[in-house]
Amino acid sequence: MAGFDLDFSKIKDMNVTDGKYEAVINSVAEDATKDGVQFINLDLIIRNDLKGQKFGNAHIFTRIFKSKKTNKYPTGMIMAVAKAAGMKDKSHFDSLEDYFQKLWHRPVLVTVKNEESEYNG
Repeated sequence: MAGFDLDFSKIKDMNVTDGKYEAVINSVAEDATKDGVQFINLDLIIRNDLKGQKFGNAHIFTRIFKSKKTNKYPTGMIMAVAKAAGMKDKSHFDSLEDYFQKLWHRPVLVTVKNEESEYNG
């Protein structure tokens, strides 16, 4: 690999501002916090092929946590992701992993709203 020099003037601000963006689902997987709290981790990438859409190639990460009461994922959120991804109502999935696989690379319209977290600021 050839050498290179740092040039911090080339840094781009990748903080996605509030708004609606067309994105694709880059990955969907189960994960857990350090304390063992399970969640579904969604990684979306803002499309870079649309004229006038800012922040192309930026990632948007979101999580769907299991309910503390039921230890299950909120059904409404699972259905909302599927609907946003254009899946057909009444579709059947053999497992959560099957659902994840069918979401992969599907286009979605997302709304970004930056908020300060109540958890650790």
